[in-house]
Amino acid sequence: MKKTSKILYLCLIIIICLSSNLFAAFFYSINCKTDELIKIDSETGEIEVIGSIGYDITSADLAYFQDRLFILNNTYEDGFETLENNNVELVEISPYNGSKISVKPVRYNGSKIALAEGFNAFSDVIKIAFTVNVDASSELLGDIDLDGNITNAKDYKTADIDALGINHFNNDLYSIDVEPEVKTSIYKLNNDATLSKIIDLDFSEYKANDIVIMNSILYFINHYDNKLHSINIDDTNLKNSVNINIEKSNLILGLSKSKENDICNIMDSDKDGVIDQWDECPSTASDSFVNKIGCTPQGLYTEDQMNQMVNSILLWGDTNGDNKINLIEAIKALRITSGVTEPNIK
Repeated sequence: MKKTSKILYLCLIIIICLSSNLFAAFFYSINCKTDELIKIDSETGEIEVIGSIGYDITSADLAYFQDRLFILNNTYEDGFETLENNNVELVEISPYNGSKISVKPVRYNGSKIALAEGFNAFSDVIKIAFTVNVDASSELLGDIDLDGNITNAKDYKTADIDALGINHFNNDLYSIDVEPEVKTSIYKLNNDATLSKIIDLDFSEYKANDIVIMNSILYFINHYDNKLHSINIDDTNLKNSVNINIEKSNLILGLSKSKENDICNIMDSDKDGVIDQWDECPSTASDSFVNKIGCTPQGLYTEDQMNQMVNSILLWGDTNGDNKINLIEAIKALRITSGVTEPNIK
C-alpha cells in the first residue's frame, strides 16, 4: 500500500473520529429481563432490539472483538449474596441477530473462578477482571482466550475492578469501582498495577456496572435513572446524559462498541502501516513490504533479495565499461536478475 494512500486514509479516519461528537455512537447492551441483544443510540437513547439470545443471561459484561461479540456471564446460582456456586461463562453471540453461538466455562490455572466483572477487548486480546476468592473483589486483571482460559494475571491488590473501558487511541485502561452507599469511582489502571483516580461520583446519584470509551468520552448506564451518561476523561467533567427509551423495570447490563463504531479503531499492532481493522496478516514484521491488506504478496522481494538485486545490477549493468549505469542498462540488468532475460548482453 502506498505511503501517501495510507496517510490519506488515516487522516480521513482521524478527522471522522475526532469529529464524532457531532454524530451518534452506537453501543451493544443486554436486556437481562428479556435476554435480548440491544443497540443504544448515544445521542437519542433510542433502543433497537437486535434479537433474542436464547440463553439465560443473569449478569452481563460485553466485549466486541475482531467482529465477534462476547458476554461475560455470572450465573449467581444461589443469588447475588453469595459466590459459593457462581459459575462464570464466556458466551459468544451473533452481533447480527443476537443468537447464542457457544458457551464456555471460564477457568484460571485450570480451575473455576469465583467472580468476574471487568471485560473489554483490545485489537489483539480480551481483558478480564476477576477473583478466585469467594470473599474478595475483582482485583486480578488477565487475558482471556476464546476458550475461556485466563492467563497473564496481574494483581491490583486492593482494587475492585467492577468494569473495564479501553481508550483505543492510546490503549489506556479505565475501571469503575462501586462502593455501595458510599461512591462510584472511576480509575485509570496503570501498567505497574497501581490506580490513578479520575473522579468520584456520589453513589446516591450514580450506579454503573459497565463502561465503554469512544474518543476520550467514557459512557456508562446509570441504573438509578436509566440514563446513558458520559464523562470526558481528560477534564473529568460530566458531559451529557440521555434517557434510554426502555421501561425502567428492564435490567440493562453491559456496554460495548458496536460494529458501526469500528472505523475509529486506528491501531496498527504489527507496525506495518496498515491499521488493524484492514490488516488480514496481523503479525507481519514492521519493516515488511506489504500490500493494502497488510500482507506480503508472493513475488515481492525481501530486504536481502533487494540487496542481492542491487549488487547484480551493478555487476550486469555496466555494459560499456564506463563505471556508470544509465537507465537502459539498469532496466536490462533488472530483467536479468529477475529471470526475464538471459544474461547475453554485449
